Amino acid sequence: MKKVCIVTSTRAEYGLLRGVIKRLSVFDDLITNVVVTGAHLVEAQGYTIREIKEDGLAIAAEIPIMDEVKDGFDMSSVAARALKGFATFLHEEPQDAVVILGDRYEMMGFAYAAVLANIPVVHLHGGEITEGAVDDIVRHCLTKMSSLHFASTEEYIKRIIQMGENPQNVYNSGAPGVENIKSVDLMSEAEIRKALGELKGADSLEGQFALVTFHPVTTEAGEMKVQVRELLSAMDEYPDLFFVITKANADAGGQVINKVFEEYVSGHDNTLLVASLGMKRYLSAMKYAAFVLGNSSSGIIETPSFHIPTVNVGDRQAGRVRADSVIDCAPVADAIKAAMEKALDPGFKDSLADVANPYEKAGTAEFIASTIHDYLINDKLSVRKRFYDI
Repeated sequence: MKKVCIVTSTRAEYGLLRGVIKRLSVFDDLITNVVVTGAHLVEAQGYTIREIKEDGLAIAAEIPIMDEVKDGFDMSSVAARALKGFATFLHEEPQDAVVILGDRYEMMGFAYAAVLANIPVVHLHGGEITEGAVDDIVRHCLTKMSSLHFASTEEYIKRIIQMGENPQNVYNSGAPGVENIKSVDLMSEAEIRKALGELKGADSLEGQFALVTFHPVTTEAGEMKVQVRELLSAMDEYPDLFFVITKANADAGGQVINKVFEEYVSGHDNTLLVASLGMKRYLSAMKYAAFVLGNSSSGIIETPSFHIPTVNVGDRQAGRVRADSVIDCAPVADAIKAAMEKALDPGFKDSLADVANPYEKAGTAEFIASTIHDYLINDKLSVRKRFYDI
């Protein structure tokens, strides 16, 4: 019996991995172990382990690693605790493969622990570029520690191979988050408006609303307070629009952003600030939003499949493949305001009816799960690999 471990540390990451976990769990000759860590176990981040438990998934281990994250030293400390905690888990519960996703800095510790224990790593969402964040460096490091790769577009496949990975072990699966839009039973507009209204203390949310997420740009940490205030200045120009804001993640600078948001929301009735909406409410809110605003990858990867605009602020997502529905702007109030004006323009919104999402592909989770199963059962996975020269 083979054992595969899936590690999840954030609300967004779990939403992307959820379908893969469920499909891996149906194989009779495979034991699927979910390890929960990071922001999932932090109350200020929404204590989102609750969502995993509500989904009925068995949790093999909880590894607390995260305290306050104010700067690079704190991020390094988190990664160190991840390495030690996961090394202990793997020593006590050896696995045949470890599955990780994306670019979170704490995943460096988890991947390194697996490699040192001679356990192959499977990586999702490699090959992507996010020039405005340290995530960019982390993601490529994770690629080099991994033996099996699932990229979300053909362009990203080429980049993974360019880094010396064997094309036979690199697959275009599409993005799991996009498949969620098609496979998850989302709430109706009336249901999500009622749910958001109740969070605000009202019967229902009326009128147009935008979904806002603004994470730290870790390569521009000193500018975070300035940038978020520029964003809020632009939002001030639209008092008739309601803003549903999800808190920043647990990167250095996230607490600064959240504090500014808290102060702003206390003086603006047309706002709602939540630590986490959970995947179903978040995607449902996205579906019926006038547009998505901020610098989250969800605005680049998932939002285009709803055929609504994304106002992408600043450089955090610079370099990612994007659909024509994405409006890029500088992190200054006038530029953000102009981009929001374009997003609200009926002509622009009508033009998105047939917009193509480069991250969309049918059967993503099933393909990833069945391929991992095939590699494990047929002993095709190994930490040892040969550098592939182009």
